[in-house]
Amino acid sequence: MEKINKIVEGANLSAKGIQELKDSSKEIGDIVTTITSFVDQTNLLSLNAAIETARAGEAGRGFAVVAEEVRKLPDGSAHAAYRISQLVSKIISEIDKSVNLVISERQ
Repeated sequence: MEKINKIVEGANLSAKGIQELKDSSKEIGDIVTTITSFVDQTNLLSLNAAIETARAGEAGRGFAVVAEEVRKLPDGSAHAAYRISQLVSKIISEIDKSVNLVISERQ
């Protein structure tokens, strides 16, 4: 009976640890959403800067270089955020499988 209790206790601890991993993965997903929002805002700002540069004509030529560099900034961030999002989704899927396995073993 003592061995069974230890097995059940181990399964409960495993389930708790797996749930904490799942919660942390979801938090990472939320952070990725925030990063994606920053990328979108940066793209909009760079577009507005390009429009203002065009309206300024010759006087805005120097700023055009800066606006173009700002426009390039989010490109790498957007790709990284997408990859992180894909990995988090995969992790959550695997965690769900593990949780279901632990639950089925306890029954």
